[in-house]
Amino acid sequence: MAEIEADVIIVASGVSGALLAAKLAQAGVKVAILEAGARVDRAVARRRFWNAAIRVPECPYPPSPQAEHPLSNDPDYWYRQTGPDKFKSTYLKVVVGTTWHWLGICLRFVPNDFRLSSVYGRGVDWPIAYDELEPFYSQAEQEIGVSGDSSEVLGSPRSMEYPMPAIPATFMDKAYARALAGTEFEVRATPQSRNSVDRGERPACCGNASCIAICPVQAKCDATVDVALAEESSYSPRMASRFRGFS
Repeated sequence: MAEIEADVIIVASGVSGALLAAKLAQAGVKVAILEAGARVDRAVARRRFWNAAIRVPECPYPPSPQAEHPLSNDPDYWYRQTGPDKFKSTYLKVVVGTTWHWLGICLRFVPNDFRLSSVYGRGVDWPIAYDELEPFYSQAEQEIGVSGDSSEVLGSPRSMEYPMPAIPATFMDKAYARALAGTEFEVRATPQSRNSVDRGERPACCGNASCIAICPVQAKCDATVDVALAEESSYSPRMASRFRGFS
């Protein structure tokens, strides 16, 4: 293992680790990120997805011996479990982690989620309330870039508008809305961390319909943006952020 000199060492380069690395590096802190998996080339991963015989979220990112991860189509590949009900949630061990194949849905908790015992007699209440967490929700939405309808609070009061307008309704969305007109159900725009307009270095979503496996154009947020920001800061004599991958 190579010697590392850093003020801060961050383990894993997912959304939290990468964002923290970028903020610290831009502030002049020397940062190193430790990651088990390798970097992903978007073009190579995209071709791998297109050519896959079984298209599951993990197919663009084959596991390696030093960085194994679960597979949607084989729940026993990585997990060791018994019983009829298999745990099927998955994750990735690569640079920027599961932000490669997450769906990008960014729904907030509602206030009563923090008061489960008081309101519903289930579980326990959180030690904090929704109002205490709300400003941080807003900051996170600004950082990762969430598209949503700010007039629809969806049960979660807001102090800031979404940084981008909602993703336009699809033909199917509109068809469902017409079919549900006059019932108790409504079709609402779901807040999503994918661009509805060009923002920063990322283009607007163009409807490739492969969000969960890989966004070909990077309209959906992934942590490669923050890793790049952290690495760019290394060009300053006072800012030395370096990414290292380890097996």
